[in-house]
Amino acid sequence: MEIQANGFCDPAFEGVRTVFNGLLSSGADLGSSFCVTWKGQTVVDLWGGYLDEDKQLEWQEDTLVNVYSTTKTMSFLCALILADQGELDFNAQ
Repeated sequence: MEIQANGFCDPAFEGVRTVFNGLLSSGADLGSSFCVTWKGQTVVDLWGGYLDEDKQLEWQEDTLVNVYSTTKTMSFLCALILADQGELDFNAQ
């Protein structure tokens, strides 16, 4: 079954919508949302699929989900930015 995401996608990022729709349609994701901000502008804000295995409740724009272990990724991204700016040396002792 082909599922089309709801939401906004800047034409320059239309490939993101294509991949997102493909993941939902293939069953790889039951339901999901995805948002990208680039240089202070929201360029992708998509949601689609279902909340339940029976596919009775559709994913909504404001569906709440649990988020796990995001601080590790965000901390490391901050460290990479600092290293790129010369503020952090991974090899320092």
